Formats: sequence, C-alpha cells, structure tokens
Amino acid sequence: MGIYIGSTEITDIKHGNTEINSVYVGANKVWERVTSLDTQTVTVGNNNQNWGFSNGGPFVGWNDGSITDGSCDFKGGSSYRAIYHNTTGNRTYLYLNGAQTNAGFTSMTISSITGSSPTVTYYRTDASFSSGTLSFWQWTPASTANPFGTTTGETKLITFN
Repeated sequence: MGIYIGSTEITDIKHGNTEINSVYVGANKVWERVTSLDTQTVTVGNNNQNWGFSNGGPFVGWNDGSITDGSCDFKGGSSYRAIYHNTTGNRTYLYLNGAQTNAGFTSMTISSITGSSPTVTYYRTDASFSSGTLSFWQWTPASTANPFGTTTGETKLITFN
C-alpha cells in the first residue's frame, strides 16, 4: 500500500504540524505511517568472511564498521555488539550485550543507503536464539544474499519493527 506522485512514494504526510498516521479513500485504507522500534545506520566493515559491524565481538579483536548510536531502543538501551553477515555459511547475526529475552521485535530489515545490496527482512521467529553474557539471533541459512555487500565503507539502514 502506498501513495505516489509519479514514481516517488510519499512517506510523510502532515496537516500543518500534525502528522497524519493513515489515509482512507472511502472505507479503504490506502496509506499508513511506518513506525519502527529502532533504527541504526551501519557503516560496513570486514573481518575475513564477515561483513557488517562489530564492537569487540563475537570475535575477539574484531572492531570494525560502525553504528550510529549503538543503543537498542526496544531492549531498554542495551548496546548492539554486532550485526553482520557471514558469507561462508550464508548466515546473518544480531548480537546484543547482556542476557536478553527472545522478544521485543518482530523483524529486522537491512537496506542500502549507499551501495546496491538487496533489502532483506529477517523475522525473529525464524532465527535461532541464545542468551548469556551476549545474546544473539542467527538466521541460517539466510534467506537471500549478503545484505551488507562486500564493500567496506558502504552504509546500511537497519530497521527493527
């Protein structure tokens, strides 16, 4: 569902300073504002076959790529430890610091700000999950190609819903 002017999708509608959350034509909803639980911008780094962002783990010494604020809004501000794709096993990972529950978000979407990697949505219920000092979700095999691409320095938008 979307509203377009030519080929440009309208993503924000306001009446004065008031944000409009949905638009109806008669009884049919034709547009709805997308709200997310958290968004982060990742600058892609690389450690061998791993593409994405890591802040000291899960691999000792892998500090590469970067993330905007690094605070996970839907987990009480817990910090992101890593979000990356392993090209050897075609697996995508999300790591958070601390013991977490397997709840709080429905999906994680990775899309390109720069570069031409595919947009991929991963659903929490499709992942294996483990909680301890680090908590992680693993999608294996990942549903599609590497959403981070293979060029360091590209930027990707990570959206949690």
